[in-house]
Amino acid sequence: MKTFEKKNTIAVIILTITTLISPLSASVLAEDFPMGYSGPGYRPYLDGKIQYGYYIDRFVQLTRRQEERVSKRKQIEEVLNYANQATPQANSAILNDKANLKYQADKLNYDIQSNIQKGRENAAATGEFNYVKNSDGKTTFFTDGLPTTILNERVLDEFGNVSRKNTFNMKYNDGRLLTNYDATIKDNLGNISRMFWSGKYTADSIFYGSDDTAANKHFSEYTVVEYDPAGNKKTTEWKAGYYEGKLLRAFSEYIADAIYGTVSFSRSNIQYKNNDPRQAYSYLEEGYGTDNLWYTSVRTETAYNDKDQVTGYYEETTKTLVDGTQSKTTVEAALTYKAVDHIYKDLEPDADRLAGTKILSIVENPDGSKRTELTVNDYSYDINNNIYNACGYSEFNGQEAQWFEFKDKTGRIVTRQEDENGNYTYFYIDQDTQEKVSVDAGDITSTLKDGNYYSGNSRLSYEILFGKPMFSNVDSRIYYTNSDDGYMFKVEDSRVSYKNGLVNNMQRQLSTDEYSTLWYTYLDRAKTHIETTRIATTYIYDFLGNLQDAKGMGSRTGWEFRTERGDWVFPYTSDLAVSYVVIQGKALRDGFTEIKHYE
Repeated sequence: MKTFEKKNTIAVIILTITTLISPLSASVLAEDFPMGYSGPGYRPYLDGKIQYGYYIDRFVQLTRRQEERVSKRKQIEEVLNYANQATPQANSAILNDKANLKYQADKLNYDIQSNIQKGRENAAATGEFNYVKNSDGKTTFFTDGLPTTILNERVLDEFGNVSRKNTFNMKYNDGRLLTNYDATIKDNLGNISRMFWSGKYTADSIFYGSDDTAANKHFSEYTVVEYDPAGNKKTTEWKAGYYEGKLLRAFSEYIADAIYGTVSFSRSNIQYKNNDPRQAYSYLEEGYGTDNLWYTSVRTETAYNDKDQVTGYYEETTKTLVDGTQSKTTVEAALTYKAVDHIYKDLEPDADRLAGTKILSIVENPDGSKRTELTVNDYSYDINNNIYNACGYSEFNGQEAQWFEFKDKTGRIVTRQEDENGNYTYFYIDQDTQEKVSVDAGDITSTLKDGNYYSGNSRLSYEILFGKPMFSNVDSRIYYTNSDDGYMFKVEDSRVSYKNGLVNNMQRQLSTDEYSTLWYTYLDRAKTHIETTRIATTYIYDFLGNLQDAKGMGSRTGWEFRTERGDWVFPYTSDLAVSYVVIQGKALRDGFTEIKHYE
C-alpha cells in the first residue's frame, strides 16, 4: 500500500465586516476565509453560515422596537451591512444592539416625561419618595419626580424571549435630563449582562421634549460600556452630526468589542418617511469594519409596519480590499411579523414577533467570482407566542473565481507551488508512481481561465434551544458546470448535522458532522466511482462560554482518474485533519491535511 500526504495551509486574512449569508466546504464547518470571500466555490463560502447556526436572517444590527412606540428619533436601524453574515449573538442580543442603545436611553427619558405627565406620581413630584408598579411586574422608583431605579423591566428579543432589566443610579443634570445609569439584564436563561450608560444633550434639549411636543430632546453624544454574561467587554461611543428640527441627519459611531473587533463608521444624508423621526428611510454609511477595510453602504427603500419594525429595505455596499480592488454586495430584504395581543394595557403594545425573512443577495468580487442567493426562513409560534419551530430553504447560483492554468511544453497541466519566500516551482504527479515530477519554469505557459459555474439549493432544519433557533440539519445539492463547454461535470450532495447545547448556560454549537458525496458526471456516467467524505468537527469553549478552538477529523474514499487512459485507477482512502484559528469569535480554517492510502 502506498501513502501520499497532501497538505494545504491556508493563510487566514480577515476580509469583511458584514454580509447576509455565509457558511460550507471541503471541511465545511467553519470559514476557510473571512466573510465576503466567495472562495473557489460554494462550499467554502458556505462554511461561515454553519459557524453560528443561523442563515442570513441573523442580522448584524436588527433593530427591534419591542416595548413602546415612543420618542425614537435616534434609532437609525441597521438590519445588516452586507450580505454574508448576520446575527443576534444570543437571546439577549437586543440589549447589545447599538441601535437599541439609543432606544434604551430614549425610553428612560420617556418614562420620566410620561409618568409625570400622567400625574401618577403627584407625591413624588413634591419631593416625596414614591414608586409605580406596572402590570408586567416593572417597578419604577422616583425621587423629586424623577426615576432613580427601575426594576424588573420586561424586554423582548425578536422571537419573544423575555429578559428582565434592572436600572440603577440614574443621574440627571440641572435641566432634569438623564446623564448616567447602570443596568443589569437577566436573559431568559438567567444569564446576567451589565451596562453602563452616560450621555450629553444638545443645548436646545428640554426634559419634556418629544416627537409630540414643540420642544426638542436630542443626544449630542453618549457612551455605553457593556459586559456580556461571559465577561466580554463592548464599548460604544456615539456622536451626533447634526439635527434638522426633530430629524437626525448625520452621526458617527465607534464600537470596540472584545470578541468581534472594532468598527468605526458614520452615517449621513439620513432621510425619513413622511418626516417621521422614528422611520429612517435611507442613508449613506461609510467606515471601517472589523477587518480594517473601508466600505461604503447606501440603504434605501426602508419600510416599516405600524409598530415601527423594519419590513424591508434595499442596500448596496462596496468594500475596498487590500489590493485596492472592490467587491460589491446588493441586498434586498423583506421581513414579516406575527401580531401579538396587547396584554399589558398600562403599557404600549409589544412589538410583533419575527415570523419570516426573505433575503435576495448578489455578491460580485474583483477575482471574477460572483453569486446570487435567495434565502427564506419561517418561524412558528404557539398559542402563547413562544417560538417552537423554524425552517427554511436557500437557492443559489454563481461563478467561481478566475484562475491560471499552467501547462508544460508538452501540453500537460501542471501545478504551481509557492514557498515561504515567494518563489514558485512547478510539478505534476506521475500517475503510476504518485511521485512529484518537477518542471522547469521556462517551459511553463499560463492562461487565465474563467471560474466554473455552480447552482444549487439547501433545505434548512432548526431546533429551538431555549428560545433560540439553531441549525439541526442542512441538506444541500450543488451542480457544477464547466465554463468552457457548458457541460455539468460534477454534483455534490451533503448533509451537515449539528449538535447544540449549553456552555456556561449559553446556547452554543458544540459539534458538526458532515457526510458528502461527489459524483463526476461527465467522467463517471455509470455512477460507479462516487467520492465520499465524512468530517466531524468539535468546537472547544472555555468555562465562560467563549470559543477557544475547533478540531476536525475525517476520512475520504474515492478513485483517481488517469487522463491519458481515460479511466479510473488507484482506489484510495484518506485520513483528513483540519486545524483552525479563532479570530473575532469565529473558527477559521487555517490548515487542511489529507493523507492518502492507495491499495
